[in-house]
Amino acid sequence: MNVHNPYEAKPFTWALRTLNPKNEKDKKSIAHASAGFAYYIIQSPELGRQYYVVGFKYFGGPLSVDVSKATPQQSRDLDRLDALRYGLSVK
Repeated sequence: MNVHNPYEAKPFTWALRTLNPKNEKDKKSIAHASAGFAYYIIQSPELGRQYYVVGFKYFGGPLSVDVSKATPQQSRDLDRLDALRYGLSVK
């Protein structure tokens, strides 16, 4: 679990999910990711895929079927993106 921001008192792990730009429910999440809110875009359709792969902070509970835990390398990459987004020191 990561807790590198003093304003985040609750531990989290990084998780990944895919978002389909044709799905109405996923369009809202894609808009949030594009605006820099909650999600980090890992892969986008412009990279030859039909969908987005996004990373986000997962605060606990059972994982849904469309969510997987990030690998250690993906977690490090997401930590860096998070630090850049919020102006924290990069580890």
